[in-house]
Amino acid sequence: MRAPLQAALKREMHALDLFAVRAWLASSALGAGLGAFIAATASMELGLAGCAVAGPYALWFAFVHQRLLAGPISPGLDLVNSVIEGSLTWVLFLVILFVQGAPYALASWVPPMFFALTVFGLTLRMRARAAVITGVVGAVVFLGAHLLLARPRMPAELADLVIFGMGVQLSRTFTLVALGVLAAMAVGSLRRAIGRAEVSAREHDLFGKYRLVREIAKGGMAAVFEAQYCPEGGFERKVAIKRIHPHLAEQEKFVDFFRSEAAISSRLSHPNIVVVLDFGRVDGKYFLSMEYVDGATLHALTREDPEPLPVGVVAAIGMEMLAGLQHAHQGALGADGRPLHVVHRDLCPQNVLVSTNGEVKISDFEVARALRDSGTDQTNTVVGHLAYISPEQASGEAVDMRSDLFALGVILWELLAGRSLFRRDNDAATLAALMYDPIPDLGRATVDPAWDVFLGKSLARDPARRFPDAGRMAAALAELPGADDPAALGALAQRVRAHVARVRPEAPLGDDAETRVEPKLPTGRHHALTLE
Repeated sequence: MRAPLQAALKREMHALDLFAVRAWLASSALGAGLGAFIAATASMELGLAGCAVAGPYALWFAFVHQRLLAGPISPGLDLVNSVIEGSLTWVLFLVILFVQGAPYALASWVPPMFFALTVFGLTLRMRARAAVITGVVGAVVFLGAHLLLARPRMPAELADLVIFGMGVQLSRTFTLVALGVLAAMAVGSLRRAIGRAEVSAREHDLFGKYRLVREIAKGGMAAVFEAQYCPEGGFERKVAIKRIHPHLAEQEKFVDFFRSEAAISSRLSHPNIVVVLDFGRVDGKYFLSMEYVDGATLHALTREDPEPLPVGVVAAIGMEMLAGLQHAHQGALGADGRPLHVVHRDLCPQNVLVSTNGEVKISDFEVARALRDSGTDQTNTVVGHLAYISPEQASGEAVDMRSDLFALGVILWELLAGRSLFRRDNDAATLAALMYDPIPDLGRATVDPAWDVFLGKSLARDPARRFPDAGRMAAALAELPGADDPAALGALAQRVRAHVARVRPEAPLGDDAETRVEPKLPTGRHHALTLE
């Protein structure tokens, strides 16, 4: 059975453990209440005995319930709990034996019913070893109780009846062991059946060399999946698969555009850029295979906790992103060795991933176009989240690398301020704020005014007044007060790990990703504004 299925089964078994212990807790509480009723109305001795048995069991199951609420219990505690569950049958048998007598104890339906429920519960929770132990221990206890306690107390006139004879009791003993063994065999069969079902499902889930695990996000152009790379060699690697929608795969021009952008993205090899690994087609479906980043988007982190980030953490995020942009803008080379000059054009918190190790990576360069391959030094295509695009991009004018630097300035401003800079209630208001509203100061007493000067230059509406490239913007950022914090990325990683711990498995990574409109095939001066 494969690790992902094992993990899923473990989660389901934990839920069943909670259900079982709640059932035992309810039964114990009911037994105590019933004992009190019997003591008051019928038999004081029997009622008090019932209360004496049910009370300690109720306390134990309450303790186990609290431990289970905190997470899966240890194997040792689980085994002890299974033994205590199994002991209830024989404690009840002994109570009936001492209170009602040997004939009543051997003929009562209560102990066999509890034994059957116990074994059934262990089988349902796939506790093969516990089922065998319950059967063997139950057989030993029953046979010992019969020989040492029940048989000497059996009235002479009943001792010779077949139902109370030694042969019947030995058959009962054998039945208890057999039930435990059969339950263990049933658990083994269930596990094998689940394994075969997983193999069958895996065959259906295979997408070429990849096994799709779950859908992370979906947009207008493609769906993104967590996947396992499963080559014939047998090793596996976790990746992300972006699979374009079938109706787009039928458009030849769009496929050509997608293929060219994939080729560009594959040239962007940098620690701060999500690496594109593969491009291909399976059963008519085109896909892009990318590096899988275990963490969260910057958008998810700030949406969960909108409070401003520490200056050092913001500076560290900015430095990491600028390193990635510097590579895309000026460092990435084409097959001919010439610079590609790739502009992202959709830089926003949703496209910035932060790993659980504190790595900052820019994603979705697939929507970018190489300036060199566009035939000019600039491109007129407008695409992106409206609250983060540059004014020239919003106007449909030509853009260059400085457009990405403007978007980064917006991100840094929002991380420091803890609020949106340009986003408003509707598109028109957002666009008007982007084009005309003055850039407010951060308004944080703990942030040096030099940051306002830096952000003012980053967010200049005239590209000529901005930093000319990512390298010089990074140099200016490094000189700002509070920017040099060696513990910043560690603090960021801790924040990401805390976020991931809260959202998984109930809300897997990617649920935070909004559904957004992806760009159509650009023709001329195409406008595809995408709102956050």
